[in-house]
Amino acid sequence: MHPVTVLTIGSVKKPFWQQAVDHYQRCLRSRLRLTLTALPPGRGRGPRERICDEEGLRILNQITPRHRLLALHDAAPARTSAEFARLLGELWDKGYVPCFAVGGPFGLAPRVLEAAWDQVSLGPMTLPHELALVVLLEQLYRASTILAGVAYHY
Repeated sequence: MHPVTVLTIGSVKKPFWQQAVDHYQRCLRSRLRLTLTALPPGRGRGPRERICDEEGLRILNQITPRHRLLALHDAAPARTSAEFARLLGELWDKGYVPCFAVGGPFGLAPRVLEAAWDQVSLGPMTLPHELALVVLLEQLYRASTILAGVAYHY
């Protein structure tokens, strides 16, 4: 099974989002070795930039040499699901662990975007971080079926 790491800022709070996360985690169990880590959000009511930077440090402190950091960012170039699957397959073929960073309410710190090996867009619209996590998990499942030649994608 191929490994994937997902780092999120903040935990999933709403029960309906948690149900969706749980659903896709169950779907992925037989396909990927998923490590999902919720990191604490930035503290205080200071400037957005300071909070975002604090969260960015937390994300970057989780990255290992085997990881290839993929930052979720709405301004990244769009990819089809098949292109996304190819990206994952290429990383796995080279022995890397795709590591996705999902920002909190203020998005990802510039330092995370700069440190990222690549950026991934889930679409041009801004999504709540909980919904972005659900969409990412669904796309990971879809990518795993594409790579396995399973009919889910079609």
